[in-house]
Amino acid sequence: MISKEQRKYILTIVFIVFAGVAFFFLYSGNNLSLVNKSNFSIKNNSQIINLHIERKGKKDFLIIADVFKKNKLIFTNSWPLKYDVFKIDTGDVNNDNSTDILVGVIKFTRFDPVSRKRLFIFKLFEGYIRPLWLGSRVSQPLVDFKFVKCRSEGVVRTIESEKDQSYLVAEYHWIGFGLGFMHYLARERTIYQAYKILNTNVYEPKHQGFIHGPPMHQSLGLPAASK
Repeated sequence: MISKEQRKYILTIVFIVFAGVAFFFLYSGNNLSLVNKSNFSIKNNSQIINLHIERKGKKDFLIIADVFKKNKLIFTNSWPLKYDVFKIDTGDVNNDNSTDILVGVIKFTRFDPVSRKRLFIFKLFEGYIRPLWLGSRVSQPLVDFKFVKCRSEGVVRTIESEKDQSYLVAEYHWIGFGLGFMHYLARERTIYQAYKILNTNVYEPKHQGFIHGPPMHQSLGLPAASK
């Protein structure tokens, strides 16, 4: 016979496990079913571009752009990706007043044989999808990313994994031929703390170098991560 206290303990454990699994699928960035539901409506000059991504096989995806003018479909074009896709976002990365496409893929490279999360950026040239930056690499292994419009320029904000199994949050901006490192927003954080920073509009004054974690996290009401 299970006592009332034992039943309460078991229900608490079940709730913790369920919450952990839900958090993982929500924030891991690998939930490919979410990618298939990603639809964006973009206004570039006189064009309205409806952007979405479709799975065309186990690891094949298509970025598809339907281009409208005066509410009439003018043409459709696409760009194939031979990799798993874990995320798509949009924003004016290179600050040319035209919306770009940020795509998170999972692939290996010539210099790194391990399949990891990487970032591709595409531009929309008169409605046509074209590569803007396929360098893919950031300073540490990528976990997640988001386009952020802060100050007077577009910024790519990332979560990256540290060697001690903690996480950092960094920002990158366009430097003419690709993404350039700006600064860290925080280091040695838990994944929960890192996602809170990724999704907030709080940022420190623009400058080079390390931005210490505690002031940022105090403003978010977060405790410092335990080491």
